[in-house]
Amino acid sequence: MTNVISKTVSTIKHWWLFLILGLLLLVGGIWIAFTPAAGFIALVALFIGLLLVSGIFFIIFSISNQKELSGWGWYLAGGILEFLIGIFLWSRPDIAMGVLTVVVGLWILFRGISIIAISTDLKGMDVKGWGWLMTLGILMTILSFMMILDI
Repeated sequence: MTNVISKTVSTIKHWWLFLILGLLLLVGGIWIAFTPAAGFIALVALFIGLLLVSGIFFIIFSISNQKELSGWGWYLAGGILEFLIGIFLWSRPDIAMGVLTVVVGLWILFRGISIIAISTDLKGMDVKGWGWLMTLGILMTILSFMMILDI
């Protein structure tokens, strides 16, 4: 694992954006767990906010690494899509409450597929530990289908 981290830190610019994003998601998840009374409404607002932040971070990441990453356009497209969905849901919170599970499922599906693609890029760069990332992407994809189909 140290090899993956050290190679990422030395190769990819602004890698720390994903660390910040992960910490924000972790804090958001803990906060929702301890506020059950307002949980659903708070979850919708938190999800929309995190979707906007995640989109912005992916846009910054893709633009700043376009020379280092061969598929940087996919990261950019994903960031723009996340940001636009966040803006739409912010303007229509009633829709966000009605389709939260499906939207989260689709978001996880997109991220799962993105992680699978990233892991194949890492495999091509001979980075050790790429299989763990592939496993995470596959598990996220399976989880997303379970959420979308309400299983």
